[in-house]
Amino acid sequence: MASLVECGWSAGRTRGNSFARKFNKCQHSLGKKMAAMAVCHALLEVIYFVLKEGVPYIEEVDTDKKQRQRERQIRHHCRRLRELGAGPKEIGAALQAQGVVVPAPETKGASRIGALGLKAY
Repeated sequence: MASLVECGWSAGRTRGNSFARKFNKCQHSLGKKMAAMAVCHALLEVIYFVLKEGVPYIEEVDTDKKQRQRERQIRHHCRRLRELGAGPKEIGAALQAQGVVVPAPETKGASRIGALGLKAY
């Protein structure tokens, strides 16, 4: 256990990886010791997955995370616009004006795909 905690401290202090981002994110709210334990837990999850599935560990690229955050914000604001009474045409026009490509649903009646082609969460 102690060596795993040391790995958590080390991974949290190394710059430019997902564990360092998790350490910095947790450090402000939980403190340094609990942030190190959170990184230790994340390391344990990765180790378990790698051993169970037999696949190599591939670090998540920061641009993937930024893209997911952008898509999440788009979904959030589309939902808010619907709550305020905007229809699919107005929302689609606003998305196209901002340069967002709205994919058409692949099949009719696809589950959880709205009229704008965005997943409903």
